[in-house]
Amino acid sequence: MATMGYWFDWVRFAGVPYLVWLGIKLFRAGGALEAKPRTDAASAAKMMAHAWLVTALNPKSLTFFVAFLPQFLDPHADFLNQMA
Repeated sequence: MATMGYWFDWVRFAGVPYLVWLGIKLFRAGGALEAKPRTDAASAAKMMAHAWLVTALNPKSLTFFVAFLPQFLDPHADFLNQMA
């Protein structure tokens, strides 16, 4: 565990110049943002499925649910009813 902290510091300090380089590259690129509205239609079910998939695979939301929800669950009650 002690060596992992050492490697984490190396990765963290290597990431700083990389992020600075990306920022400089972005400023030098210039250009204008041309965002056009979407014209294709998507069903409500398809949009709901996409939103659920994005949320379910987001590590921040997974961490939240794993850390926050168990505090309020009764281990002797039905799990699915509590989650609903």
